[in-house]
Amino acid sequence: MQQDDEEELSGLNAWRAQLQKESHRAILAAAYEQLKTYGFQATSMMDIAKNAPASTATIYKHFSSKQMLAAGVIEEFFAPEPQIPFDPKKGRRDQAFAFLNAMVLADARLLLHELSDQNYDGPAMNIFQSWLDIAGKSSSAL
Repeated sequence: MQQDDEEELSGLNAWRAQLQKESHRAILAAAYEQLKTYGFQATSMMDIAKNAPASTATIYKHFSSKQMLAAGVIEEFFAPEPQIPFDPKKGRRDQAFAFLNAMVLADARLLLHELSDQNYDGPAMNIFQSWLDIAGKSSSAL
């Protein structure tokens, strides 16, 4: 009888571990897509949770903050078996740089849009737009 209980507990622990692994994978994949597309500033933990799908509490069990989650996505490029979109034919560092560039460009586009919404038309607007044009072209080369 006690051995049956131990086997059942062992099976339950294995099932929980598998669920945690799947949650971790889903969170990283959702964070990768959200951060790459919308940038760090515009992405909330709730956005990531909706796309994982997971609860924000589950995300915080895996990552203590959005910053740590972003770092986790970058670290994933260097994992033996990355849990994010990954091209084994391309360099890991180049793919991490491309992700960072996409995230920063999304944040810069958001800033430019917010300035425009506030009817800002000062000289910085041209600089922002020029930088976005150049940065966008150079990041697409990665």
